[in-house]
Amino acid sequence: MKVYTKKDYDYRQTVLENIKNVEPLFQTDKVIEFNQPFSYRGRNYMSCMHDPENDILIVESFELKEIPEYDYQYSDEIMCPYCGDLQCDSWESDETGKEQCDICGGTFEYSREVTVSYCSTKLEYPQITLIE
Repeated sequence: MKVYTKKDYDYRQTVLENIKNVEPLFQTDKVIEFNQPFSYRGRNYMSCMHDPENDILIVESFELKEIPEYDYQYSDEIMCPYCGDLQCDSWESDETGKEQCDICGGTFEYSREVTVSYCSTKLEYPQITLIE
């Protein structure tokens, strides 16, 4: 199996012309499970496309990070607490649930918190009577 990085392969057009002159990241006889993160030469990768007919796997690199709790709690989008990936369609998610990150494969729980805030605007300055 030839393994290419996402940036070297236009995965929207599964045409071999896209990688004709590109060197693969590596080639292996090992079975790499689709959607199973793996490490190669000190970097982490997750598969994002598999072309079994041509024995090609397209991968995207990711980094596991020490993300402070306050960065992934109470954010506008659901954030993976392992790699920091944001789910841009968080509004479609249920109130609470479990997720598996598409980038690193980590699993986590989330909950939605809805808050109400108010904004005031000046209309008329108060009339104050002076008494002496």
